Amino acid sequence: MRYFPLTVVEDFFVEPHLVLEFAKTAEYKPRGETNYPGVVTNHLNQEITDWVATKALSSFYDFKTTSLSWIGNSTFQKITPYGDENQFHILNRGIPHTDSAHVAGVVYLDVNPCKDAGTSFFQKKPGRDFYQRPEEFLEAAKKYHSGIKLDNYEEMLQTHLDSFEETMRVQPKFNRLILYSSDVWHCQTTYGVSDTRHTFRFFLNITTEEANFLPLQRFNE
Repeated sequence: MRYFPLTVVEDFFVEPHLVLEFAKTAEYKPRGETNYPGVVTNHLNQEITDWVATKALSSFYDFKTTSLSWIGNSTFQKITPYGDENQFHILNRGIPHTDSAHVAGVVYLDVNPCKDAGTSFFQKKPGRDFYQRPEEFLEAAKKYHSGIKLDNYEEMLQTHLDSFEETMRVQPKFNRLILYSSDVWHCQTTYGVSDTRHTFRFFLNITTEEANFLPLQRFNE
């Protein structure tokens, strides 16, 4: 965790029911070979991303005194559960990963979310410090996300999951924002049980002329 501490903010959107309706009626890209489960929209317009970024980052910066800019994007994501009675079936769990941004955010949009359909954070287990996701597994995951399941996919997924131990779990709650460093291993805890999981997500790379402008850089001075 090099950039931002894990931060939870309740009641993030002013009109969350309208945001949920937007998410449910938005046009999503077709399912394909992606690094993520489910489907997402095209990037939302920059005005939305900038509004969300300004509000979320105000937890750390006073924009009256700090000159800050960012490059980022935001999307809606929806995920259909695997459809097994066991919520923690291996195919109904997220895949621990990192993202290439300073900070990421997720807002849970389901009014009655399923417990343990939030977000988990991980660290590598002792002895697995140098573990990296094998290219074969990455390609198999993309195939699975597109609807193609390889014979040894579950075995590869289990090997990947066995390389990590969960350090924190955030439960989903309607209109709850979580903000976190993208370099921390994380994923959906599970995809839920029966209802589609809706979230708003964004990724930001921050720029400024000030030194040590990221919160954990200041903390570790």
